[in-house]
Amino acid sequence: MQKRIILLLAIVVLLAYACSLGNGFVLDDESLVVKNPLISSLKNTPEIFTSSLYNSGQMYRPIQILSYAFDYKTWGLNPFGFHLSNILLHFMNVILVFYLLSLIFPAVALWVSILFAVHPINVSVVSYISGRADLLVAFFMLLSLIFFQRKKIALSLILAIPAFFCRENSLILFLLIILISFISKIKFRYCIPFIFLSLAYPFLRFFVLARTNISLDISMPFMLNVINFINIILNYLAILILPLKLHMLRSVMFITNWIEPRSIVCILFVVLSFFIIFKLRKNRLFIFSTLWFIVALLPVFFILDSYLWLKRAVMAESWLYLPAIGFFILIVLIKNKLKAIGTILLTLLVIFYMSLTWMNNVYWKSNILAYQNILRNSYAGSLIRKDLIKEYLRLKLYDCAFQEIKKFADDFPESSDRYILQGDYYLGIGAKSAARNNYRDALKINRFNIEVIKKLKNIEESDEK
Repeated sequence: MQKRIILLLAIVVLLAYACSLGNGFVLDDESLVVKNPLISSLKNTPEIFTSSLYNSGQMYRPIQILSYAFDYKTWGLNPFGFHLSNILLHFMNVILVFYLLSLIFPAVALWVSILFAVHPINVSVVSYISGRADLLVAFFMLLSLIFFQRKKIALSLILAIPAFFCRENSLILFLLIILISFISKIKFRYCIPFIFLSLAYPFLRFFVLARTNISLDISMPFMLNVINFINIILNYLAILILPLKLHMLRSVMFITNWIEPRSIVCILFVVLSFFIIFKLRKNRLFIFSTLWFIVALLPVFFILDSYLWLKRAVMAESWLYLPAIGFFILIVLIKNKLKAIGTILLTLLVIFYMSLTWMNNVYWKSNILAYQNILRNSYAGSLIRKDLIKEYLRLKLYDCAFQEIKKFADDFPESSDRYILQGDYYLGIGAKSAARNNYRDALKINRFNIEVIKKLKNIEESDEK
């Protein structure tokens, strides 16, 4: 029976993501993979474990980079291999979700795993090579939770350690461990080593390994952050229920006071949630799913202010990869209440979600498609237009570049970037005089732009020849 289920889940994952195997490197893949010298040899492993991601000083994810090094050793810079690794990791996580729930709530394990396998919210993790950190941290966290539930505490603790080298949200693992201990009635004392591990990791990371801190962007009053966190939960639930217009750079306007309508909606949501939780407090499955969703989403609370300069709270579909499991449990719980009709409705929902996954895989095929999708849907899309223009220019699609440059000029009429992009366009089509004039206009706004100065010098040198 277990082999048949694994085969079924493998087919489901392949149906959902096989079309992404032909996708290329997009967005951050360029810096993390294509132009990353650390992945060229496994001999760089010591340096990988002492370097931060993007040299940012805040992201420390060495196992992600190490996994790219293994891919590179096997496939070179063939994106097929990197995408295949992402799909295999997602498949393993689907199996782990099934196995974990089989140990606690076997009645929902299969359907939750299928929803987890096909829901389009996971496309930004599975179809995006740079999203691998979410796949890896989920893999080790789920393994750790499974062995903890089986009361193999030492092995669970050992498997928790690599999770900390995958992504920062691993810091909430101890809370999920406590949740499992509560649901499975495992003595609390077995949770204590995981608490100490979470406390020790930031110090080890900063003082011994990469000297990178863990950023907590809480610049607003605490209670205002709480109400914005609740608002983001509502937005995430809406995306999970109806995952349309998925894109990167997702955000939502900050709630800045307690009397605006959204604040009232959030307060009513909290009151209603407490009422439902009280009424269903004896339903272990409901309590587990609700707490899992909130706890796994908790890291979002500490980075709400990342887009404060835009007066918007930051969101990311990839952050739902683990929390969504709790949501899927709730869906299956409703399906079980509806019995036969519930099975039919859920089957149709799975087909609907899988069709959306196919559609969204396309947006990760190339930089142009990814940028266009962001521009269509994101509030911050106009900031991405410059990257789209550069990609058009790189591919010598000058007519497309020119149309986007006009839109960029409308959005940022006083920006020196406007004239730099126009200069690049004219240089690309061979109009050196027009390019020179635009670069000079750019220098009038920012006279210390070294890049523009070099471009003008190159034009002058080519004219002399």
